Amino acid sequence: MSGRACRVLLGSSHVGTLTEAPTGRVEFRFTEHYRSARPRPVLGQRFEDDLERTYRARVPGRLPAFFANLLPEPGRLRKFLEEATGVGPGDDFGLLSAIGTDLPGAVTVRAEGEAASGDLASARTTQEPTAASGLRFSLAGVQLKVSMSTRGNRFVVPGHDEDGDWIVKFPGVEFPGLVENEDAMLEWARRIGFDVPARRVVDLHDEPALRELAGHGESLALAVRRYDRSAAGRVHQEDFAQVAGVDPSRKYDDVTYESLGVLVRAILGEEGLHELLRRLAFVVACGNCDAHLMVDDYESRRHAVDAPDPIEAILFRMEQQGLSRKDLEPMIGSRARVSEVLGRKRPLTLAMVRRLRDGLGISADVLVGPEPRAA
Repeated sequence: MSGRACRVLLGSSHVGTLTEAPTGRVEFRFTEHYRSARPRPVLGQRFEDDLERTYRARVPGRLPAFFANLLPEPGRLRKFLEEATGVGPGDDFGLLSAIGTDLPGAVTVRAEGEAASGDLASARTTQEPTAASGLRFSLAGVQLKVSMSTRGNRFVVPGHDEDGDWIVKFPGVEFPGLVENEDAMLEWARRIGFDVPARRVVDLHDEPALRELAGHGESLALAVRRYDRSAAGRVHQEDFAQVAGVDPSRKYDDVTYESLGVLVRAILGEEGLHELLRRLAFVVACGNCDAHLMVDDYESRRHAVDAPDPIEAILFRMEQQGLSRKDLEPMIGSRARVSEVLGRKRPLTLAMVRRLRDGLGISADVLVGPEPRAA
């Protein structure tokens, strides 16, 4: 399965490309535009030392560590996603491409040639997807967990091109009481001052969309609000395995807490180090023996992803769909008007926003975002 390529986006910015060589070796390179941009969003701390480098996986068929840590490890969750997407077992590149629109943080991975909003015809269907056929997401780890949306008080499979904003974790019958235990630990953490996301214990008998995913004997699941999804858009984050450049297979082995503290202090300063030490103390107090590198994440508030730029979003969609400026005339106006808008000499009007939203499938929130910069 060589010769495949994927575009890597951070927010609305195309930052690099993943390619698979005939040998099966996968590599990642940043675009020239991203490398020269000032300011620019930070994809991963590991890359900051050398943006010119080509990042390669150590083993053919595997992904570079940053991207490998976006996928689930072998287990129940990985098997479920492979079956749901039709991707063969162990095909990391194929799985990342298939589920790359709903990854942790603000990263998106799309196969070359794939429209930014996917198949718009299928996106407009009124049929609600089922859990077995409609889930296209990735969450790291082994335990079965799914990214879901809500409709009223019920959980539903996210629609085409819709972000799931809750994580629902299934316990597995081999761990009786796991849901209640994790819920209690989160409540303990909240009461002693940690910032804990909204959560609730879910009775699977009352949730049709979740019932078909539950294993035999599972009656409860834990739903946790995603902190990397917000009303303003996706919040970029990376786990410490990504920061350290550690493959998920070695998440317990390659980094000590001491070296992790040095890393956190270098990135987030003394305040970040203090927060890490608080969390490690709680790990010890609650008896968590699974505190590996993928447990802790940090939001990139200090390196926040800028709000999507309307003109960049239009240009990106034109490139994805093979459109010319002439194709924009029904949505924007005359040839001269299109040139003025794309040249940032004329702002988008409300009528233009509506037509571009309907014609290109770009969210109105993006199109009415930051005002265009002066040329």
